[in-house]
Amino acid sequence: MNKQRMLRLADRLEKIDPNKFDMNAFADKRECGTTCCVAGHALLMAGWKLGEADVWEAVAFVSRRGVEVHTSQVGDYAQEYLGLTEPEAKKLFYSGWKRTNKDAARIIRNMVKNGK
Repeated sequence: MNKQRMLRLADRLEKIDPNKFDMNAFADKRECGTTCCVAGHALLMAGWKLGEADVWEAVAFVSRRGVEVHTSQVGDYAQEYLGLTEPEAKKLFYSGWKRTNKDAARIIRNMVKNGK
């Protein structure tokens, strides 16, 4: 686990508008702007940009090097960037929880503190 990046992500999530956080979408372009889940915000923090909608109308990300990532790959890239194990990534990205951005930040801080 990359503790420095995890703590930066927690800081980011605590400061964002709650309307910019949604665990039901890696990234979603809405009238109010772009909404992302934990994994989506991790990629934005890493410098990735939102790409064009793919064939399923889900937003893909594009890396600084031009690598296009579709929604099915967002969790994998975020896991790598944050240095998470598979169980840690599942807990953070796929556990099916419906919480706020501040809840997510608290969970991240607890993961860093407890090492899992």
